[in-house]
Amino acid sequence: QGVGDVDNDGFNDLIVAQPRFTATPPVAATGPQEGRILLFRGSASGILNTSAWEAVGASESSLGSATADDINVNGDAFRDIVVSASTDGSGSLLGGALFAFTGTGQVDGSGQLTLTQDWTFANPGCFALMGDALAKAGDGNCDGLDDLIAGGSGADQVLVFYGSSTSTLSATPDVTFNAVSGDGSGLAVGSVGNPRNRQFNGIACDGIIIGGPGFDSSANAADVD
Repeated sequence: QGVGDVDNDGFNDLIVAQPRFTATPPVAATGPQEGRILLFRGSASGILNTSAWEAVGASESSLGSATADDINVNGDAFRDIVVSASTDGSGSLLGGALFAFTGTGQVDGSGQLTLTQDWTFANPGCFALMGDALAKAGDGNCDGLDDLIAGGSGADQVLVFYGSSTSTLSATPDVTFNAVSGDGSGLAVGSVGNPRNRQFNGIACDGIIIGGPGFDSSANAADVD
């Protein structure tokens, strides 16, 4: 998935999610594994063949279950990587966890990019599946920073986290949408730009879209705010 320019070298980069990756043979053939995220740098000749950065999840976390593309949550010159996992490794069964890795542009002695994991949100509820879907929410609070929207279809819940120039993303959700139980809300989420032409201090305020495929027995549903 395209992630924008993480290292600010003028070329867009690519992330590859491997939620079923395991460093050792799994105990069972099914179920979540550690998971892994790989970053491949862009160049004048295209995407390079060798990964420039990777992150491996905790045991049975399935890191990389979903990813948000082209997002810059802290407003600096570097795009960031936001991914989800089935758990943060603390024991919440399929509650879901979200992680943000911020771009720096720094390269270590082995040629690997240095990205900092500086934000984590772990959902305490079992089977909530928070992070089932992830997306850039645009700028919902009109502060000029990208926000994050995350869906948890197991809990029929959607969370929005506002970007921050000082703390990457809010420590707790800024907006919570609780839908009708069982409608699957949060299975798909996204931004719809600024359909109502709302502005604050000259900055456009973006809306979001939430898919609830089980809303009723005859039709799917999507909500726009």
